[in-house]
Amino acid sequence: MVAQVVRRVAVSRVLAALAAVNMAPQWAPALPTPPPEALKLAAARAKAASLVVDLPSLGADDLQIYVPQLASLSFKPAPAQLRAIAPKLDVRASDLAADLEEHVAKLSAAGRAQSADAAKAEAAAVLKDLDEALALAAAAFAMPAAKGSDSFDMTSYFGVFTCEGVGLERKPDSNECIQPAK
Repeated sequence: MVAQVVRRVAVSRVLAALAAVNMAPQWAPALPTPPPEALKLAAARAKAASLVVDLPSLGADDLQIYVPQLASLSFKPAPAQLRAIAPKLDVRASDLAADLEEHVAKLSAAGRAQSADAAKAEAAAVLKDLDEALALAAAAFAMPAAKGSDSFDMTSYFGVFTCEGVGLERKPDSNECIQPAK
């Protein structure tokens, strides 16, 4: 047991020393700061992801009010924002803006028609289009990292200081470490 801990500590020190070495090329040019339109696309993407999660819990009356309002306030400006930065992006950006505009219109119509299944499909399509737009923008601009990750991996966050990092197991639904079952 002690030998395992000593070995893990030695390995973690070697890995920490390797991680401290800056291996990025110093001559690489920095990407330009994203324009406000690209940041607004990122905000619209966050709202689209939230809508995809919230749609199953919406009732028919809520669907008729919430979805069209959200589509018109958050998603309807997105195609114009994408067209504004399209000259700086890949050639696919113009076609993507047209697709996004079509999916936003269909999402709004599905909400007004109280069609939950159609609204779910169109919300997923809007989210996919916004993801593609942000991928194109990330190739041209230094886009900020997406906010709101749904999963937290304790092992990757704490590394060797987790229960698993020292050869133990985590007791279910607690922060207590226990000896692994043999």
